[in-house]
Amino acid sequence: MAVIAERALMPDCVVLLVCDQPGLDADLINRLLETHRVTGCGIVASHYAGILGVPALFAANYYPALTALEGDHGARQLFQRFADDCDAVSFPDGIRDIDTPADLRLISQSLTP
Repeated sequence: MAVIAERALMPDCVVLLVCDQPGLDADLINRLLETHRVTGCGIVASHYAGILGVPALFAANYYPALTALEGDHGARQLFQRFADDCDAVSFPDGIRDIDTPADLRLISQSLTP
């Protein structure tokens, strides 16, 4: 019975994202959710620079695979491993991220009117 109660509290899906992508917005999250709803795919990744990446949505059946990941490139392994259940949404600005003070300066300059 405890397993049923525990499972009942789990969301149907999760969206994994990183905080260093300045182009990330609510529209992208909504497109991930809508693509999952329409296609039924258990994984919906962002597509940029010729790769699949985060932000990405994972249905509950992928929680065990997610918790088994290690390192900072883990989700990409799942996109490849479960390619037949993976779809993508375009996120061209996903290539931009802030990893260094120089990245922050460059992005800040591009945002200054």
